[in-house]
Amino acid sequence: MTSVVIPNNVTEIGHWAFAGCTALVSAKLSDGVTKIGSRAFERCTALTDIKIPASVTEIGDAAFEGCQHISRIVVKKRLVCWNDAAGDILVPNGITAIQESAFFGCTGLTSVTIPDSVREIGPSAFYGCTNLANVSIPDSVTEIGQCVFWECRLLPRIVHKEILICWNDAKGDIIVPKGIKYVLGGAFARCTSLTSVTMPNDVKEIGDLAFYGCTGLTDISIPDSVEYIGCSAFNGCTSLKNINIPDRMTKIECFAFKGCTSLKNIIIPDGVTEIEAEAFEGCANLTDITIPDSMRYICSNAFVHCPKLDKVTLPARVQIYEKAFDEHTVLERKKV
Repeated sequence: MTSVVIPNNVTEIGHWAFAGCTALVSAKLSDGVTKIGSRAFERCTALTDIKIPASVTEIGDAAFEGCQHISRIVVKKRLVCWNDAAGDILVPNGITAIQESAFFGCTGLTSVTIPDSVREIGPSAFYGCTNLANVSIPDSVTEIGQCVFWECRLLPRIVHKEILICWNDAKGDIIVPKGIKYVLGGAFARCTSLTSVTMPNDVKEIGDLAFYGCTGLTDISIPDSVEYIGCSAFNGCTSLKNINIPDRMTKIECFAFKGCTSLKNIIIPDGVTEIEAEAFEGCANLTDITIPDSMRYICSNAFVHCPKLDKVTLPARVQIYEKAFDEHTVLERKKV
């Protein structure tokens, strides 16, 4: 399919509707269309001709991600995408939101100035902008999505109010500044020369993929103030030897410590009720884990590929999902 015409009786283009249609060159939308769903034209890499009618009032996140031939699209003061952005750019004044993946893969982009009309920057907004070296975020911004500067290796440490957005050049032993409450998703992702991290007692959340792939990280002090550790937060931290899980945690998110092959002992604090899927998968040297009486659910593959985990003592009422543990692991339940 190289072209598509949306008839007048269609009011909405659904999520993922044309995603991955790499041969699609032209899309004609009728004046009846009012909404374009998330990722509707994602990865339509040949798409060069599309006109958004005035009837459209909403375009979902990442609707044109990977459509490198599509230029700037703005709907209702929201910057949907700017796929050909390059050099030093100024986001137009009046824009209130930069949507998810708006500048996805703009490798020619070097500098961005954001006006104080902007209130929101969506997840992965500048994902893969590998030559982006400078960005100014105004105080007007109150919401910033996860992994907003993923793989933007030329950007140094960026702090916005109480949020540590990214620290892409982190290496050696570092101390997170006082006053930081949120370590954003992807903040330290793939900082392979990072060896240790000390966090202040102000930190409440560590976002998804925050330390993903930090293969040199051996030690991190997580303060008791932390209430949430996101999915894949420490996924692939192969040198991490110890981890303290704060008492305020209630759930271990999916993939949180997957592939942490140097972990040997883990104590899950009382109050945690659920371990999500693949949370500790592939922890090849894990020999001992303490499961509290508060635990209610251990999800699929939570502890698979842990060849040295021979025995685990479980609360009497915990529900174990299919293949949560390797077959060789002996599960012993406490008596009621």
